Amino acid sequence: MLQFASLRGLHTAWRAPVFSAGLLALVGILGFAAFRSAFSEWAVDHPSTALLNSALALDASNPALYVRMGQLQLLSPVGYDSSSAVRSLERAVALDPNNPAVWRELVFAYEGAGDFRGSGRAAEKAVELDPRTPGVRWLAANTAILANQPDSALDRLRDVLRLDISYAPAVFSVATRWSGDPAIIESRLMPSENQPELRVRLLEYLAGIGRLDLAPRTWLAVVAAKRAFPFPLVQPYLERLIGAGDAGQAVSVWRDLQALGVISGNDSGNLVFNGDFEHTPLDSGFDWRFSQQPGVWLDFSGHAARLDFVGEGNQDYELIAEIVPVQPATRYVLKARARSDEITSDSGPRLRVSDPACPSCPAAESAGTTGTTPWHPLELDLSTGPRQQFLRISLWRARGRTFPTRITGSFWLDSVSLHPYAESLRN
Repeated sequence: MLQFASLRGLHTAWRAPVFSAGLLALVGILGFAAFRSAFSEWAVDHPSTALLNSALALDASNPALYVRMGQLQLLSPVGYDSSSAVRSLERAVALDPNNPAVWRELVFAYEGAGDFRGSGRAAEKAVELDPRTPGVRWLAANTAILANQPDSALDRLRDVLRLDISYAPAVFSVATRWSGDPAIIESRLMPSENQPELRVRLLEYLAGIGRLDLAPRTWLAVVAAKRAFPFPLVQPYLERLIGAGDAGQAVSVWRDLQALGVISGNDSGNLVFNGDFEHTPLDSGFDWRFSQQPGVWLDFSGHAARLDFVGEGNQDYELIAEIVPVQPATRYVLKARARSDEITSDSGPRLRVSDPACPSCPAAESAGTTGTTPWHPLELDLSTGPRQQFLRISLWRARGRTFPTRITGSFWLDSVSLHPYAESLRN
């Protein structure tokens, strides 16, 4: 028994140093692995050719090192080497074939080497691995353009719009420059789903490049979707129509906006929109346009236009105006109600009517309102010119000429209406 115990103790004593040595070796291995990982991360974050080569000597199976090396070879202003970049990034995708980010980097390397077929294949692989990211589809579209693959490019551009309409301006611009024909946007790029917001952005783009001739087809698709959208999206298109004198299309768009609920409706028969100031003017389209000017406070909160002259200045003021579609060679009657409170000077606020297409043409004006007056009517009898499509109704105050010239006090305008003369006789 004693002999057995002695052998047992000898065996235990022999195992202890062996275990300790193994533990130290394991710690050494783990320490080296930690060092290698840290060194690789440092090389990726602070890349240089020498540092990356050293890291690859220690960690040859790390795809991030090959990606960084490829980027350095491709993008460095010194030592540009697209062929080496291709080799580095091909090694990276071999080590990490399911990472779409690595395939995207390979796209750039192939393009740098002039291998557009290779870049196309790499881009399609990135799309396959990451189909829901619009940036990946955008990359694939541009790669297809460089490879002169029009059908693939158009498919990818349409995918981008379907995934994220914030890309719309870039997509429209690229498609127009590449194809030379912005009509291709509506015919090939619009997704099959009803996306009126996207088509409204197309209208804005077409207005911006002066191609209003292509807009009616797109506008019909917007109306067919029967969905409201924010008015500012269609505002540039509408303003271009009005500025171009296209009264027919501008009026049609305005009525469609009312039907879609984008803007409020109007009293039947009154050609002046929002003549009772029931809602805050849009400052656009066929609603009242307004501007704040020094010395005058403008307010619409009381369902009337109120002007408070507080600066004691003496100048021309035109703070609100509305463009109204009219028929040429037609007699109209403009009516409104106004009141005032202690309006000074010999020149008070009045209604003024002019032709926006002919600023130098004579304007019709109502009598000015001064002093303190109750609600009272303002009326103008006027006729449009032989080719006139719009008239401009504004609230205007001319510069005073006799003492006291400075203007203070308050003025209110309400119930502005315009009707053909024959109709006005019945109202």
